[in-house]
Amino acid sequence: MQRIISCGRESDGRRLLPHGFLPGVLAIALCGGGADARAQGSVESDRTALTALYDSADGPNWTESTNWNSAAPLNEWFGVITDSDGRVTNLFLVDNGLSGALPPELGDLTRLAGLSLSQNALTGDLPIELRNLANLKELLLPGNQLTGSIPARLGDLAKLETLNLAGNSLTGSIPATLGNLVNLSFLDLSVNNFGGPVPAALGDLTNLTTLVLANSGLTGSIPPTLGDLANLVADSRQFRCSFRRQECPGRTGAVDIGKPAESRSALASGQPA
Repeated sequence: MQRIISCGRESDGRRLLPHGFLPGVLAIALCGGGADARAQGSVESDRTALTALYDSADGPNWTESTNWNSAAPLNEWFGVITDSDGRVTNLFLVDNGLSGALPPELGDLTRLAGLSLSQNALTGDLPIELRNLANLKELLLPGNQLTGSIPARLGDLAKLETLNLAGNSLTGSIPATLGNLVNLSFLDLSVNNFGGPVPAALGDLTNLTTLVLANSGLTGSIPPTLGDLANLVADSRQFRCSFRRQECPGRTGAVDIGKPAESRSALASGQPA
């Protein structure tokens, strides 16, 4: 008599197993495979997530919404790019009249590599479910009206290369967990309402080439760890790294923490300031 536990259900009795499989291994494989399948999602779960965005962000009043909320293939929806399986890989709706909150269902777009919703009128918090976007490389949300704090779990996005949240009304402290984003090369959190110091953990972002924290409400001194960011490069205007008249330890360049105020619209382009 073999006791087998499979995906949360327990049964007693004999079971025919594929050749070469041990019962315990099979039970783990069955449970793990089911979990992986749920995490991977499907074309229909992508469609549901996009429909949730359309409903939450006032889709009927978007500037362009061709085929949204229809039965058309997702790659025919305006601003949506899919892979050969029909799964959503990029969502580009810049300056398109979106307003309202980002729905948590965006976290179900598990093959998403690029999310660009810049220069809209999005409000509310950043959904913590964004942490589920394990393939995300670009998160571009500048020039909106987002509030609340940056979820610490955004530090789980191991593939993220570009993070731009400039020109919003975000508050709280910058989470030290952003220092886990080891592939990050561009970080712009400028023109927000943060408090507290610059996290020393940002010095762990060894691939960072551009760091912009100007006019973000941060206080205190610049952590010496930022001086270890050897890949930071100067932009064409040779911005000085300073923060409340304190010299940046170690280097100058595109570490722009305290330059004179600029308009939110200028900072919302998604490009280095």
